[in-house]
Amino acid sequence: MNEKTLDIESKTTLGSFESDNINDQATPTYKLSSDSTKVLLLVEGPVRRKETEKFYIGVFNTSLKKLWSRQAELPIEQRYLDIYDVDVTNDGKVFIAIKHYEKEVNRESVREDGSKVPSYSYTMMVYADGTTKEKELKFDLNNQFIQGTKLIYNKNGTITVAGLYKRKHNGNINGAFYANFDGTSMNVKSPKMVEFPKEILTLVDKDNYGSDNEKDPGLYSNFRIRHSRSNGSVDLISEYYKLEIVTTMSKTSSSTSYHYYYGDIVNTNIDKDGKATFTRIPKNQKMINSTIFMGYFPMIYNDKLVILYNDDEDNIKRDLEKAPDDVRSFKKAVFAAATIDARGNLTRQSIYSHRDEDYVSVPVSTSRISDSKFLIVSDLTKLFKRRTRYGVLDMN
Repeated sequence: MNEKTLDIESKTTLGSFESDNINDQATPTYKLSSDSTKVLLLVEGPVRRKETEKFYIGVFNTSLKKLWSRQAELPIEQRYLDIYDVDVTNDGKVFIAIKHYEKEVNRESVREDGSKVPSYSYTMMVYADGTTKEKELKFDLNNQFIQGTKLIYNKNGTITVAGLYKRKHNGNINGAFYANFDGTSMNVKSPKMVEFPKEILTLVDKDNYGSDNEKDPGLYSNFRIRHSRSNGSVDLISEYYKLEIVTTMSKTSSSTSYHYYYGDIVNTNIDKDGKATFTRIPKNQKMINSTIFMGYFPMIYNDKLVILYNDDEDNIKRDLEKAPDDVRSFKKAVFAAATIDARGNLTRQSIYSHRDEDYVSVPVSTSRISDSKFLIVSDLTKLFKRRTRYGVLDMN
């Protein structure tokens, strides 16, 4: 594509997958290696729940020249398998994290010896050029229930598998787990489980996003892993999310509204020695029938984790021990940056205010355009008008 005119100059076919009809298509996933020299294309075949899982793997250079590819198949029916995450290393190896329901049931738990235990195992599949068979790595999480998982490839060649876990199937999220292994030798270290510290849970409890009750201390299960970032250490970023669908009825009609809640962010930082540090960013975003100003954008800058988001202007200087004010009004919101250093210390600052603006910033649409500059997107909030404005945030 021509960068100036956006005209298409050439096309390259990266791979193909047969499909029966237009509504039964394969699902492509793209991933860029950490040094930006390799592009992974993973294509899951069309849904055939009672057939074995089939997918296409293609690894390309940045000119989209194919380095290697493979049609892969796992001896597992699709209905008993979920692909959690994929990654490609700088030397072109492909890692696929899967959740395998070994008990061949579609529920999360089964009963064994009178107790509920996970009905699945967590497995890493490794594919490489020049090999005829994938390598399979299993992780023993001591019958803990997985709540989201991410793969993070570090520039030193180490792969980190990290996620959240629950002790009870229907309980709170009690902590994080992670395991490191060498992407070259495939030596695996046993997964480490770390509980959320009481001081974090006390504050999240105060915000109504978790519980510090001794029976099941943890974050509410509405927390989900939205991003992970690596700069030698690993940041596992979790955010509270909830959607309520409300339908009201009258004698002649009905109406449905969607109530979105985006709450606290809890970051788990895992350093090079495997030590975990936890940090809470208090926030309480609420909106009906839209998520325009909700969510966040994470980045690593000067070895610190920076999170861009919209917050109520009073929260920026509010004591971190206190629960945050709700973010409901555009005019009272600021586009903010929360910075977490290597010790887990948090600072917050306002970048600009929306008080005199008709446009509101959309954090999730932020993109990095250089080492220190970011493209900021703002949308017009007036009724019946749709406009977008762009700006550049310079971190220097």
